[in-house]
Amino acid sequence: MDAEARQVLVLVRHGEAAAGAADHDRPLTSLGRRQSKLVATWLARLRLPLVEVRHSGKRRAEQTAELLAGALKLPARAVTGLSPEDAPEATLDGVEVEEASVALVGHLPHLACLASLALTGRSRGAALRFDKAAVAVLVRERAGWQLLALVTPAQLGG
Repeated sequence: MDAEARQVLVLVRHGEAAAGAADHDRPLTSLGRRQSKLVATWLARLRLPLVEVRHSGKRRAEQTAELLAGALKLPARAVTGLSPEDAPEATLDGVEVEEASVALVGHLPHLACLASLALTGRSRGAALRFDKAAVAVLVRERAGWQLLALVTPAQLGG
């Protein structure tokens, strides 16, 4: 694959989060940190032409994004449009217009709907299953988005 010539979109579900705190403030558990580190290390080995890691601003997504950004040596920042109930159409439109290769760290059901929209043209139904800290790597071709890889921490030994 010539990733340098194509737009790459990496979708990452946050790692396992602690229960009990307010939704926005729920941190990663120790397992969630391990999950996120595993996928971050795997992503770094791919050497994708990513320019930034973006997250929803919720603490668990921010912590996952920081681990990814550290492994990838990229900046991380909070953006709107990645919360669980946000419209995937707006997110995908923004990514396609911008044409930058980025990693998005978010939540269900938004990530599953976003992946479905990119791959099938429909945001309803789940084209991919996003376990905790799962990573989907999509590449934009002339014919549209194609799935390059879907990896879970369990597949990486975690």
